[in-house]
Amino acid sequence: MSEAQTNPSPQGEPQQPVSLKLFFALGVLWLPMAFFVWFFLRSVVTWPVSRLAHRVIEWWLPGVVHSWRQNFHHFEITALVPPPPGMELAPGQIPAAIADVNVLLYTYGVAVLWGLMLATPDDERSFARRLLYCLVGWLMLIPFHVFSTVIDVGKTLFIDLGPAGLQLAQAHGVNLEFIALFFQFSRLVLPTLGALFVWALFNRGFIEQVRNALPLEPEPAPGQDGPTQSPPPSSP
Repeated sequence: MSEAQTNPSPQGEPQQPVSLKLFFALGVLWLPMAFFVWFFLRSVVTWPVSRLAHRVIEWWLPGVVHSWRQNFHHFEITALVPPPPGMELAPGQIPAAIADVNVLLYTYGVAVLWGLMLATPDDERSFARRLLYCLVGWLMLIPFHVFSTVIDVGKTLFIDLGPAGLQLAQAHGVNLEFIALFFQFSRLVLPTLGALFVWALFNRGFIEQVRNALPLEPEPAPGQDGPTQSPPPSSP
């Protein structure tokens, strides 16, 4: 008997079943470390968000931005707003308002993505490739963070300022219901949803293995838990 017959090839070996217990155990180990790294690099993680958010606000609200800066993980913008009705300004006084956004509130999905990416069992994916996917995934999440930051600035300028904000919103054709709705969505849902979406794109094979490993419910036997069928008519 030849060696090829005695030693089966790796392609012929049965595929090991996916272990959800291993995935959850690795998640418990990797997620705290990912949050630590994310917080340690908070200025780096929020740096592109602040710069892109500034560009988007200048395009969305031309002539409103007076100045802006990044203070660690905070995005601070000084906006020119119309004075409230009946308020007179002193000579040389500029009507301005400051919007301060804690960008970390919208970027914690980066830590969730990193933890899930490193915890996903995959023998064919090296640790270096996992780190590369973590970097690419972070870049893919930046547009979500920019959107949330811009909406937060809009909520401060158009809603928190009261009559002056309402006048500013009318001048730029901004829908306050849109701002209020997406402010809640971007703070409560979007960070986690965006991280899960990007993770699923990079781990479609693992998700497919999990789906195939789940036990299928047997179909009910005829006449059990099914629609009641009327008996066939008897022949004369």
